[in-house]
Amino acid sequence: MLLLALAACGTRHGVPYTDTAAQVDDTPHLTFLAVDNALGKVTRVDTRNVATWTAPLGLGGLRDLALVDEDTVLVSSGEGPVWLSLVDGSVEAALTGFEDVQTARPLPDGHVLLGSAATEDGDVVTFTELDAGGGIVGTPLVLEGYSDLRLARVLDDGNLLFTGGRDGWHVFEVDATGAEVWSAPLPGKGYLAERQADGTTLATTGEDVRVISLAEDGTIARQWGGKDADPVLAEEAFFSGFDAVNADHVLVADWHGHDLTQGGAHAVLYGADGARAWAWEDSDFVQITNVLVLEAVDVEALTP
Repeated sequence: MLLLALAACGTRHGVPYTDTAAQVDDTPHLTFLAVDNALGKVTRVDTRNVATWTAPLGLGGLRDLALVDEDTVLVSSGEGPVWLSLVDGSVEAALTGFEDVQTARPLPDGHVLLGSAATEDGDVVTFTELDAGGGIVGTPLVLEGYSDLRLARVLDDGNLLFTGGRDGWHVFEVDATGAEVWSAPLPGKGYLAERQADGTTLATTGEDVRVISLAEDGTIARQWGGKDADPVLAEEAFFSGFDAVNADHVLVADWHGHDLTQGGAHAVLYGADGARAWAWEDSDFVQITNVLVLEAVDVEALTP
């Protein structure tokens, strides 16, 4: 099957991009970043094998990805934030020496927000703002009663959205004081939640292997994947980070759980009907914890 991809312009995560016109087979035109937590590296993947690179950072706990501008991506490591060039993967800056960092988000003033969770301290999550030199700005926000923080997102109003544990798995939203203003239960261990323009919230569900869309009342309005809908998924499949390519298509990382030998796709693209449209697997990778789409061309044509 031959698909015609038309050139288009737009933004991804607030950063401009241009789709390049081309013709391809069943492989979509996708350019994305992939974090391999097990091997401590970040790779730029281009399904056309153009402008790819790998950054072996040698740091543990790589999880979060965020575009800072059209040339730079922010990566979280367990020791602190790292800024990489999108051109060649070179390290532009790094702030290390921190502990148990799970997430890092760029702020409009050039500062960075770190989210950390230390299991030895019990159910405590801490958010700390750093300036460009690594100095702490203000007083860290300490939240008690939350466990298993992974990725967090800073919403337009300054509230924080994150997944975690408390009598089961949930998505939580807190304000600048730490007061909880919204929550919704998840059917599995959440890794990432992102608020959409229409007020819904997308979230992964870990071993439940779905990306779900939560309505404002917390009910599941839509889903992508799931073992019933996608029986190709391995027994130990575990959905961690994801990126919404558009309103209907989602690229999700399959972390593969703690079984490093099972194989299978490292990332799966789901279409408008929630079914698998395409999958990516590469023997050079072990555990992909997160993905960030930089460019996508006519993925709609891949929907079964």
